[in-house]
Amino acid sequence: MLALSQQHRGRLAEAEESYPRALELEHAETLANFGVLLLLRNCTDEAIACFECAIAHDPACAEAHCNLGVALLNRNRLAAAIASCDRAVALKPKFVDAAWNRALALLAAGDLEQGWAGYEGRRQNPLHKPKDFPRPLWRGEDIAGKTILLHHEQGLGDTIQFLRYVPLLAGRGARVVVEVPQALAGLAATVEGAAEIVGGGMTQPDVDVHCPLASLPERFSTRLDTIPQQSRTSAPIRWRRRAGGRSLATRRGARSALSGPAARATRTTGSGRSGSKRCRC
Repeated sequence: MLALSQQHRGRLAEAEESYPRALELEHAETLANFGVLLLLRNCTDEAIACFECAIAHDPACAEAHCNLGVALLNRNRLAAAIASCDRAVALKPKFVDAAWNRALALLAAGDLEQGWAGYEGRRQNPLHKPKDFPRPLWRGEDIAGKTILLHHEQGLGDTIQFLRYVPLLAGRGARVVVEVPQALAGLAATVEGAAEIVGGGMTQPDVDVHCPLASLPERFSTRLDTIPQQSRTSAPIRWRRRAGGRSLATRRGARSALSGPAARATRTTGSGRSGSKRCRC
């Protein structure tokens, strides 16, 4: 439809003008897609109402439950966000975005073990293409006497945060090679336990295994009370808890962190089912 086409093209103001006629049909998918537009326009409360309308019309619309979870996470209503994402996954077990959003909500709520486990689901998203390495992925097995390549996959801040795990790997007897953007090569070279630094564009050395830096919290079964202290470097590294690109208050005085991409809203593409119950966003 016209509104969704305009939304796909980023023409949000035009899409918002085109939606009212489509909303008169009260299809669950139209309501859910309009909710996504409202999220993009930072109208979170209105988006929540829209997703709830969509669910009232079609309780089996997994996308509406997923997107409601995103909106609730934006409002820091964490228990409700987790419940919405749980429902989306129950309705659509291979729903990658819903599982990803659930992981972000769990991390924001301080459930790091489940959250980091779910965070691994990012590798299943077609938009997130894992780097191709000839060596196997390290999954937490004994690493003593082996060389491991840690590689970045997100922004500079995320890379800095996860460098705190380098000393832990070295302490397990690994030779740790760290691949970082060239801008961080100097800083990474000061991290205790880093045996070799590979800057952007440099040839990668021969290693036994590899692991994304952002997977290290899961490999070490990180909890609120086991977050590693900052690495010994010549510059301070602050570990902050983040979700959806915004800082959150830390519970119980503990320090934790969640960095990386924000929660993802999902457009509905199936055929919506209209109902007899009328509601307005």
